[in-house]
Amino acid sequence: MDFYMDDKNVYQRLENEYKKHGKLVILFDFDDTVHDTYHRGEDKFSQVRELLRRWRPYATLIVHTVAPESKYPYIEEYLSSRSIPYDGINTDADVNLGTRKIYANATLDDRCGLATMYHVLKELVERIERGEVVRD
Repeated sequence: MDFYMDDKNVYQRLENEYKKHGKLVILFDFDDTVHDTYHRGEDKFSQVRELLRRWRPYATLIVHTVAPESKYPYIEEYLSSRSIPYDGINTDADVNLGTRKIYANATLDDRCGLATMYHVLKELVERIERGEVVRD
């Protein structure tokens, strides 16, 4: 099995990066990750929103969306009105590697392993909050 196909290894990598840097960079999608854009049903994204709130002290949080810039004011208003923290929309975090790729330690997105990353980040933030994981 590939090393990072194991959730324990994914968790350990994030824990190590948090210990080394004292924070993580987490990208999160807007549509159908924190906002019910396409299904028009009941609000289904409270767990992801709560996880982002818990990460606020320990991470840079970037909205990573395919939405056009004309939608950014709506996204900003939506996030603010629901106390969903964010540091920018489709922007680089304070880590710039000089490449086109946006740097992130983790991504929460309904189209790329949301459940796995949610559980890994939840476990890590719980251990940080309990004081079991601290910066080196």
